[in-house]
Amino acid sequence: QFILSYEAAVTAAGGYKATMAKSFVIIARDIAQRWYNNLLPRSFESWGDLHDKLCSNFKGVSIAPNHPMDLFSCKQGEREPLQDYWQRFIHLRARTPNITDETVILAVVNGLGSAPCSSRLARKLATTVAELHEVMEKYCRADADFRMKSEAQRSQTLDLYRGHNRDRRTLVAS
Repeated sequence: QFILSYEAAVTAAGGYKATMAKSFVIIARDIAQRWYNNLLPRSFESWGDLHDKLCSNFKGVSIAPNHPMDLFSCKQGEREPLQDYWQRFIHLRARTPNITDETVILAVVNGLGSAPCSSRLARKLATTVAELHEVMEKYCRADADFRMKSEAQRSQTLDLYRGHNRDRRTLVAS
């Protein structure tokens, strides 16, 4: 299905089979991108070759839809950045058909670790997925900023420690 859509899009844009072969790297994602990146140089000579390799490699591979309860198994890891958890959840949600906003919201709250975002949603639960998305994006930015500042402070402390030890060694050697 994907290959047919890709061929139709390239053809509709005025591209040819050579364009399809050369442009595939741009649109390949996830497992297909890793597979493509592992191909040996010159391992295909045309779109037909690449098409055949794709079909034989991914024959029978499809992502089955998830059950709504699968969302409740998506948990934020202890030291996992909020953005990483949110992206994993969004990808899982995209493969889950016929799910209510309420179920999505409850699954996110259930999966969050103990952090400001979790506390905020416990105090004032979002009522729509759009509202949840706004809250999550706000807290993802805050979490990323906090992690960046913490790393900078840790690095600064380590540099000071190294400088202090270097000064002590110089004094001892004198």
